[in-house]
Amino acid sequence: MQSVVNYYTARGSTVNVCALDIVKAFDKVNRYCLYTKLIRKKVPVQFLDVIINWYSKCFACVEWNNM
Repeated sequence: MQSVVNYYTARGSTVNVCALDIVKAFDKVNRYCLYTKLIRKKVPVQFLDVIINWYSKCFACVEWNNM
């Protein structure tokens, strides 16, 4: 993050950063239903694309007894 901010500020750009703690927000939500509701609420397509892309790359690993 710091290197990205430094890159843009060194070239004279401003940088806006938003952090979102989503640990509990989406762990038990049917994402398809969420996306459908966001579309119905007329959420900007660009934002929806980011959310869908973000969560399509999420995965979880469970370790049990060192396995």
